[in-house]
Amino acid sequence: MVEFYIKNSRTFILAVLSSNVDISTQEILKMAEKADPSGVRTIGVLTKPDLVAEVTSQEAIKDLVLGKGKQFRLGCFVVKSHSADDAQSTMSERLAQENAFFSKPAWREV
Repeated sequence: MVEFYIKNSRTFILAVLSSNVDISTQEILKMAEKADPSGVRTIGVLTKPDLVAEVTSQEAIKDLVLGKGKQFRLGCFVVKSHSADDAQSTMSERLAQENAFFSKPAWREV
């Protein structure tokens, strides 16, 4: 069913990838490349960056976001969702935590 919709040339493909799983094994990349070989309709969204432990995985994700690997002509974005532990935090506290996370050397460039 997904393939039916993403092959339409007027459809944007939102390729949501989990950062804590090997990106090269995620099926959406294969499907997006087949439907949009030049990457002009595909937007990359990487989730769960806080669950990436290995430096090599962080580097692979950073390369993807910075366009050094698979090209997402519309961009690639990293999203850090809030955990259950953050439920009692205020919005400003959560934003401060997010800013602190993305200020770490591994994520500063993205």
